Amino acid sequence: MASYCYQAINAQGKILKGNVSAEDESQAQSLLKDQGLTIISIEPGQHKVFSWNSFSLQNRQLNPKEILLFTRQMQSFCEAEIPVKQSIQSIIKHSTVENLKHCCSDIARHLDEGQSLSKALLLSNGGFDELYLAQVKAGEKSGKLSEVLDSLALHLEDQQAQNHKIRMASLYPSILCAVALFIITLLLSTVLPKLIQQLQGQENLPLLTSFMIGFSDVIRSYGLYALLAAIGMMIVKRWMFPDTRWRLAIAERIPALNKLLRLRDSSRYLATLSVLYKAGIPLAEAAKSSAELIRGKRLRGILSQAEDQLRSGKRLSELLQQSQLFSPNSLLLISNGEQSGRLADMLDKAAKEEKSELNQGIDLALALLEPLLITLVGGFVFIIVLAILLPLMQINSLVA
Repeated sequence: MASYCYQAINAQGKILKGNVSAEDESQAQSLLKDQGLTIISIEPGQHKVFSWNSFSLQNRQLNPKEILLFTRQMQSFCEAEIPVKQSIQSIIKHSTVENLKHCCSDIARHLDEGQSLSKALLLSNGGFDELYLAQVKAGEKSGKLSEVLDSLALHLEDQQAQNHKIRMASLYPSILCAVALFIITLLLSTVLPKLIQQLQGQENLPLLTSFMIGFSDVIRSYGLYALLAAIGMMIVKRWMFPDTRWRLAIAERIPALNKLLRLRDSSRYLATLSVLYKAGIPLAEAAKSSAELIRGKRLRGILSQAEDQLRSGKRLSELLQQSQLFSPNSLLLISNGEQSGRLADMLDKAAKEEKSELNQGIDLALALLEPLLITLVGGFVFIIVLAILLPLMQINSLVA
């Protein structure tokens, strides 16, 4: 019997990879279909843990910028009432992004097989998340695909703008840290060793100088090995243990960071809920899907129960109040939206207010980070310089 590696989708919409043994490819496909799997690809051989082929364009998922580009282009075509298949073919023909062209080729192939756009996006394995697919599916059902894609594009643009803002704002502190690390390493590896040569034979060195000399010896002897080991551990951890929940657990214990995380979760939840609800997805289902964006386990558990409670007649504002995640003003806006029949608009307005508060918090944190780093770096350099000057001052006093 031969072995075949496959990619397939189960009944819950999850992409699975594995191996199956069969007499031929037809039998392998039959075995997978009997398990209720929808086959994406199947070929002879075994799945490998690592392969240079994993870096090929055919195996790469779309990055956030490419997903935004695809969404904007599809929205423009849909707004012009151009059929979906023709839109995809136009992107393939005119796009200059090779990765996007490969992904759209897969999408076009699945569309030719009779799949809907949302199912074709899922089967293409292009990196479209479940919320993206759910909104596209809702847009197809409601006949408002252009409006849904426009909302998706605005949401993606806002996320990327926020990420870009954080990266640019943290650029100067990063450069400052790199320069400071270089200066400190230079002092420890060159200046202090020369000082040691001059002070050979001298007794009763200041405690700070003795400590820095010992630290300098450690840096010169083991610094390179420690740096290589740290880089290796970071690579191994990122490759083998990509889970970031431990970092989230630490951040949640720091009050300032916990507040920013709360604002991030609440703004994403409300913005996504608004988009899904506007797309025609029932409120209970939209609330459950939006809860998947919440990073905190306890809060996600509370909000994931929204579907049953909303179906039983509970108001959304009452449910959100229990989570203690949302500001009183946001809850008031949502409550007013429920009473006036303008819930989608009020959800969007509440999301913008939460996002505005989040941006203010990020600006404040980054503004405080710069002087804090300067103080820490300056303090460490001062300690090194002081360790150098103390024995020289001691010698001068003895000479005098």
